[in-house]
Amino acid sequence: MVFVATSVWIDFFNGRATVETTRLRQLLGQQPLVTGDLVLMEVLQGFRHEADVRRAERLLAPLGCHVLGGDALARTSARNHRRLRRLGITPRSSIDVLIGTFCAEHDRHLLACDRDFALIAPHLGFVLA
Repeated sequence: MVFVATSVWIDFFNGRATVETTRLRQLLGQQPLVTGDLVLMEVLQGFRHEADVRRAERLLAPLGCHVLGGDALARTSARNHRRLRRLGITPRSSIDVLIGTFCAEHDRHLLACDRDFALIAPHLGFVLA
């Protein structure tokens, strides 16, 4: 199963042709894709027009939407963030660490185009799709 991060959805809905959006198009309808509640929020808050929001919601509705966080994952993510800092890696987004931790804990590949994920993946133990 592949977890699709905010950055890929934003590029996808903006019509940007990237390696990741091309991969997303290949995966849609072919492989189970999932996302998270915080990703859903980040994606939907960026639209200016309600018609675009409705279109995005229709496309995203069939995907699994996981609740990110919760007590256990929040604590593990905080521990991972501290460990990354000790290694000299300072992620720009706590949400990215939460997503990476989720993917590692739930054995999900991650489709993302944010450079932080490439830096933290080997340390958190998730695979980039």
